[in-house]
Amino acid sequence: MGSAGNRVKDITIPTPKEETLRRLAAAPVANVGDAMQRLYSLDGDLVPLNDHRLCGPAVTVKVPTGDNLLIHVAMDTMTAGQVLVVSAEGSSRRAVIGELMLQYLATKNIGGVVIDGYVRDLDYISSACPFPVFARGTNPNGPYKHGPGEINYPISCGGVVVNPGDIVIGDADGLAVVPADDADDIAVEVDGVMDKEATIIESITATGEFNRPWVAEQMSRIGAVHI
Repeated sequence: MGSAGNRVKDITIPTPKEETLRRLAAAPVANVGDAMQRLYSLDGDLVPLNDHRLCGPAVTVKVPTGDNLLIHVAMDTMTAGQVLVVSAEGSSRRAVIGELMLQYLATKNIGGVVIDGYVRDLDYISSACPFPVFARGTNPNGPYKHGPGEINYPISCGGVVVNPGDIVIGDADGLAVVPADDADDIAVEVDGVMDKEATIIESITATGEFNRPWVAEQMSRIGAVHI
């Protein structure tokens, strides 16, 4: 299908290792972000619209404002566990996905949906949708279906580049994307982040103190004075 801006890449999205997915799915998104130097967390305006945690490899879609033709095309390609990640230009003018499409995706047992834009049918999403849905908000206005768009090319979602196959994770705090090539290493590193935090919490609970020598060091470095 066409050239840049109007094309579909027919590829097989790689399946992450089961152990890698298990570790990432069990970790708070904040800790996963910390393990990646806090550079791969998505814009906080992308919020969860139900209580399901999200973790799975991305199928990426880019659509113009208020149009969902290429989302319909992408849905037919999706398989169990995959996450539909859509760059809809962050527009609040129209929803690009709603209950009918989500009901269809539910039959495929997908891992979730992330829309950098707006959705509709919040009653269904919040109470009955069996997988996580993240978006910037809701709007009852439906979309057009004219195209163009792209499927399975790099997109910008929430200010972060997402490639097809990257692992997207989400919880009540928000979203982060783990580059596919780094996922195994990050899954191990996040265990270390969680262990470190657990040790700090244990110390705070036992002593009532929060030992942070770096605070005084930084205050000295910036020349702060107490008056």
